[in-house]
Amino acid sequence: MNQDMLAEIKKKETHFWEFWRKFFRGEVNEESLVDEVTQPFWQSTHISKKRLDQKGLLLDLSIYDDGIRGPIDTKSDGSNIIGNSSRNVIAERKIYRDGKLIYRKKDKEISHMHFLKSKIIEDKAKCPNCGHLGRIATFIDGCDYCGSKYVVKDFETKVSGFTLEENTYKKSKSTFFKGLLTLGIVTVLIIALGITSFIILIELLQAGNNGMEAITALLPGMFAFTYVPPLIKSLIILLIIFVFFGMALYLLYMRNIFGEEIVKAVIPNFSAYDFYQNLEYMLRSIHMADDGRQVSSFATFDLGNLVSNYQDIIDCNITRMSFLNAGKNGSRYVIDAMVTLRLLWYDGKRVKDRYEKVKCRLLGTDAILKNYYFALREYKCPNCGGSINIFEGAVCKYCTTELDYSKIGWILSDYQIIKKNYNIYRNIKVAMLAIYIAVLGFQFGMATITNNTFYEVYQITHYSDQIRDIVFKMFPLPEQMEPSLKHISYIDEYMKQLYIYEATWDTCIAYRDYLKKYGFELLSEVEGSSIILYKTFTAKDVEEQALKETQTGQLVDAIRIYFADEEGPMYVQIALEKGMMQVTISVDEI
Repeated sequence: MNQDMLAEIKKKETHFWEFWRKFFRGEVNEESLVDEVTQPFWQSTHISKKRLDQKGLLLDLSIYDDGIRGPIDTKSDGSNIIGNSSRNVIAERKIYRDGKLIYRKKDKEISHMHFLKSKIIEDKAKCPNCGHLGRIATFIDGCDYCGSKYVVKDFETKVSGFTLEENTYKKSKSTFFKGLLTLGIVTVLIIALGITSFIILIELLQAGNNGMEAITALLPGMFAFTYVPPLIKSLIILLIIFVFFGMALYLLYMRNIFGEEIVKAVIPNFSAYDFYQNLEYMLRSIHMADDGRQVSSFATFDLGNLVSNYQDIIDCNITRMSFLNAGKNGSRYVIDAMVTLRLLWYDGKRVKDRYEKVKCRLLGTDAILKNYYFALREYKCPNCGGSINIFEGAVCKYCTTELDYSKIGWILSDYQIIKKNYNIYRNIKVAMLAIYIAVLGFQFGMATITNNTFYEVYQITHYSDQIRDIVFKMFPLPEQMEPSLKHISYIDEYMKQLYIYEATWDTCIAYRDYLKKYGFELLSEVEGSSIILYKTFTAKDVEEQALKETQTGQLVDAIRIYFADEEGPMYVQIALEKGMMQVTISVDEI
């Protein structure tokens, strides 16, 4: 690794973040940008700023270091040294229109920055365009050998590419751990709830309350007893899954270029970084061009329709590139690549993130492999030597000669949009949610199947009111015996019901005999004052009553669970006081 280059990269990287912010805020001019970046990168940056200006937008991009720096690679590429640096950052984008903030997003991202520096050997340097070796002093106004125009300052390290990629690894890691933390907190709360419920249950039992209140108090404890173990198992399983999942994501996001070996098998000296920058330069230009004529040099087909569809795009970056295939067809090389584009889209009102997955086919010749076309240079007319602006159709304004871009760079022969609104982080979140649901669903399902005590207790508490109503409906009321009885009042005390009627003692005696016909037995009787009867009812009796009322099967199941094989007594007290017959019905706790 070139240590001087490494030191310059570390110094220049954070400096460039602030410079980039100032440039798009309009605080530095384009001449200053020329000193910082290579010519192709300057051109694509220029048209990006132009698109924002056309829309009346101001971009304020703040970038902060987020701790971890990725590997810094340097390699020789002809007459240049190429450096590539990646690091985790926090990027905050603010977009203003007429001074009003219309978009703001702060996110974890990855800064990918590419650098170029001309080779300098003692007091000599290689021309960054043709590779001619000469004394630095002779390059004061460009290269006399190939005619490229630049100044000595151009031999300094330049930024040849800069992109911000959504940090899917860190965001996924954060999302996953938030999910685990939530599960952990829920588990602790359920344990605390279970302990509290057992404490309340003990207090109720000590107070002699062993009925429905005790069962209800037991319910949270039973839930904790049943489902805390599968929650803990789920936490362990999810943690193991994330370890492998996280390792795969980390390896995936250590770099953003894949499959270089596919092309190197055909073109041994192929530089994926050079190709990446060239492709991004072309695609950004296509997305930011005003019409197809401006970028006609970049493709073998008409780009007019493509350009017109991108008029609302205000920013474009490649975040991923994978080489799919490479070969040679006659005198031309053919490369198929899949790229993920991160776009900012503005419809006149709102700014939105948008992703596209695009398959590109590019053609190249032996000539471009011999030229180090990412070096700093001026596009010159092959006929008269005049300056040519690529974005004006690559036609010389002096002699109208058209520059054949295919002789100096890769050109597009096909462009297919595979997916719109594609976002790998969104897909990962969906996958993580599916994993959470699958693991929790399986663990909870198994716990419910193997230990259904909680479900049974829950059914009892859930249907207790309905069971109570069914039991009381089994009791024959006085008006069933004598419809003409005048009903005065009714009091419901949950496990006890009081009915008051205008009646005589003879009515009480008649009602006693009426109840005996329904299986009630006399327990005690005080002449002229009170009569107490009782009847034992079974689960089958309650089930039959429930079925008469066309109740659900779940309620019938709850009745069977509650009563099991036990029987329950129903008591009725018939009392006479001041010409009023008081009928009190009570049952054991339900």
